[in-house]
Amino acid sequence: MSSSTQGKEQLKQQLDEIGEEIRAIYDKLLEAGVEDPLYNILDEVSGGLPFNPDFYIS
Repeated sequence: MSSSTQGKEQLKQQLDEIGEEIRAIYDKLLEAGVEDPLYNILDEVSGGLPFNPDFYIS
């Protein structure tokens, strides 16, 4: 295995581990009763418009 391929595999493993840590923290926040942070991010990205699925369904 080349050093480039090995480096990519190490980075992928590191990313997987960090992703697991983020999911664990996210779950703890929700269990603690914190408002869903992803909803807040989506709210900011949408310009504060409320999400209404009926709007997108014809």
